[in-house]
Amino acid sequence: MDVEVYLNRIPEAEVFDRSYINGIIEESGKTTSANILNHTIEKLIKEGFIIRIGRNKYKKADGKKCYTYDYSELSMKIAECLAKEHPYMDFRIFEIIQLNKFINHQIAHNTVFVSVEDGLEEYAFSTLRAKYSGNLMVNPNIDDFYRYRIEDMIVINKLPTESLKGKTCFWNTRLEKILVDIVTDKLMISMISESEYANIYEDAFGKYVIEYSALKRYANRRGALEKLRNVIKEYTDIKPEDIGV
Repeated sequence: MDVEVYLNRIPEAEVFDRSYINGIIEESGKTTSANILNHTIEKLIKEGFIIRIGRNKYKKADGKKCYTYDYSELSMKIAECLAKEHPYMDFRIFEIIQLNKFINHQIAHNTVFVSVEDGLEEYAFSTLRAKYSGNLMVNPNIDDFYRYRIEDMIVINKLPTESLKGKTCFWNTRLEKILVDIVTDKLMISMISESEYANIYEDAFGKYVIEYSALKRYANRRGALEKLRNVIKEYTDIKPEDIGV
């Protein structure tokens, strides 16, 4: 793939779609197909030349990185266990220490949130109870959580419908989901100081590729779009309209 040829023909600031890349491939005299187009786009994204900003919407990369996180061994084992015992269960895993990449006052004690499809929380609990009985809570209220909390506490809760799937593994929690959950989930709200919001949102939007349409869609699904806008307005210098929310 002649990356330079493609990049020279991609507009600097404009948003483009798949058909634009397809046209570039055809103009270069090469055979194209759906598979070739998919491969070309994914390679350009993976190598950091372009970024996906929405469904069939792309831009040239501007130095931002794709968000990744190396999950703890505990989370990896939980994911393996649930996937093995419940191959059709949809779930996501989020570690509260994932936020340490964004905040000044580092979180010392980890909590692992395991969000599973509505109605399957007890199945997840039963599956994990043999190994983690002393570390498990199901849908705890704030008082119970802090009363019984220990290091590496595992909190099983309900997965909101149409939650974003991870890009590497389906159970990974995407940054777009995190940015909404930290201002909508009561337990997470209690764990994160509002003074950290500026760092979290400004670093997230300034350093990482955010799919704005996915962010807005998920915030809408949680009934939190207006709250997200207000948090961004109050705690950051970011204009919500500039990020599509």
